[in-house]
Amino acid sequence: MIRRTRPKPGFRPRYPDELYALLTDRFTLNGTQRALDLGCGSGTVALELASLVGTVSAVDPADGMLEQGRILADERGVRNVRWQQGDSSALLALGLPPLDLAVMAKSYR
Repeated sequence: MIRRTRPKPGFRPRYPDELYALLTDRFTLNGTQRALDLGCGSGTVALELASLVGTVSAVDPADGMLEQGRILADERGVRNVRWQQGDSSALLALGLPPLDLAVMAKSYR
């Protein structure tokens, strides 16, 4: 009998390395940029971007998803992600810094 396990709530499969290589090349990412991951969920993209840029603002409307992201970041030793509740309807009210890159990966359903 094969036992199948369900992914953790909010789990999203990792994007391929080629995506991050493309972002690095196209936007000349060198560890100094400020990025926004809008609709970040549990941080699938934000946590990967963290190694490529200076800081990531990870924004999601769901507190539970942000908490999962914080836990994952802590487990991985990622310290340059700022987790913030919010959505695209009030970006200016979030007080985000000037950004060099914004991504929205599977954030609209």
